[in-house]
Amino acid sequence: MFFTPIRECLVLSEIRTESTNLGVEESTTELVIDPRIKSLHLTWNGNLSDKFMKKVAFVCPNLQLLNVSDCRIITEEGICKILKSCGEIQCLRIEQCRHINSLRIKHFEVKKLVVLQVGASGIDNDTLITIANTCPRLLYLNLSCCIYVTTRGVKEVVEKFTALREILLYFCQNVNANILLGIVFSMPSLRNIGWPYDEDISFPVYGIFDSIMVTNFGVVPLLRKLTNVTKIDLSGNKSITDKSIASILRNSQSLRFGGAMSC
Repeated sequence: MFFTPIRECLVLSEIRTESTNLGVEESTTELVIDPRIKSLHLTWNGNLSDKFMKKVAFVCPNLQLLNVSDCRIITEEGICKILKSCGEIQCLRIEQCRHINSLRIKHFEVKKLVVLQVGASGIDNDTLITIANTCPRLLYLNLSCCIYVTTRGVKEVVEKFTALREILLYFCQNVNANILLGIVFSMPSLRNIGWPYDEDISFPVYGIFDSIMVTNFGVVPLLRKLTNVTKIDLSGNKSITDKSIASILRNSQSLRFGGAMSC
């Protein structure tokens, strides 16, 4: 039934079919290529399979956005078929797809992909290196809760993507925040970083460059380097003094908001 409205709706470009039984019944509809479809949102469809993904790759060759987050039986086989067949793909979301632990895309480039969200998937350092070598235009990368990703993998990816603007690493327990800090200073393109938990930090650091939230951290030396920060939240930082606040204000000429509750 899914492919029937695609064929019959003459101006259809985006489809949202979320939290359904999609994938349970085999479609008997003859598959027809439809270059109009640009966006597919298929999240929370627990029966969605690689076989279905291959049909999508055939029917929607001009697909630009695919969101199959929380479709937990999809594997890299179905996703790689999409990446190989849909040369216009710009945004791919596969969060919570725990059976995806690699992307076999070594032999072709995903030239137009700029947004990749793989949070809470099974990918590891080797997959990150593959992504770094085959997705040259990536600007946004979400690796939150990817427990098999380590500092080494993140370092290689960040160094490869010289234009990367945002990387999210929340709850990446094998990524060391202190080592990552050195990488931040060498990446002028980065505008936002979702920091992993670290035993020296009470809670994550959010939004390096545009927005910062830190506790028990070397905030003054950090802000001397990050002169374009517009928002700083230092709430709960017992080590911050009046002298530190004054130094921050002198060095942060672009500052628009400052929070210091319970300091």
